[in-house]
Amino acid sequence: MATLFQAWKKNLYTMFVKKNKPPNFSTKAYVKLRPFWDEFVQYKTSKESEATIRRNKENTIKNKYPHYLGSGGYMSAIPKWERIEREMIARGVVPQTIWENWGERSKQWLYGHGGTIDPLTRLLDWGQEISRAAEMLVHARADVASGLFKPNREKDELTYALKIPEHGGRTRGYGAVLWYHSFLADQGTYRSRQRNKEEEAERIHKLEEFVHI
Repeated sequence: MATLFQAWKKNLYTMFVKKNKPPNFSTKAYVKLRPFWDEFVQYKTSKESEATIRRNKENTIKNKYPHYLGSGGYMSAIPKWERIEREMIARGVVPQTIWENWGERSKQWLYGHGGTIDPLTRLLDWGQEISRAAEMLVHARADVASGLFKPNREKDELTYALKIPEHGGRTRGYGAVLWYHSFLADQGTYRSRQRNKEEEAERIHKLEEFVHI
């Protein structure tokens, strides 16, 4: 609901405030806006709002891999992807994401950014926009399978491939979902110091290997 409300306000700004004209308050869609319209326009044209819009545009430019999920986000897209995979398996075509044992997060991130499964060859396909990230993700999956890389909660193959740290408050491949709910198998590590100790030991091990080389 928060996402839809945000999109609705953005549409009001684009359709009316930017064009310096009010909506038709006599219509059902906008009749309830009349008491709040002047305040809405005042805020949207304020320096505070302009600074927010400018900052959001800058963040959008920095986003190397924009997704293509629409207003429903991952919540509405994931069931569709799962249905497509089930239908392929029912036809005797096992998708590459299944026989290579892709994790949910990696698979959903790839689908959400334009990746698809060829219904005949069962192989993954993607556009030029995410080709580098997708290829790195394939290599990351291979490193996991061979034991060269061990996923650790949010530091999994997706983060390993993108080379971009995961930010709190949402989870790539799931949307606005907290880490605690996204990484169910690792819930016990959130209040444990063991994870930090293991990471430090791994860092020292790699440093020692580098020195010996």
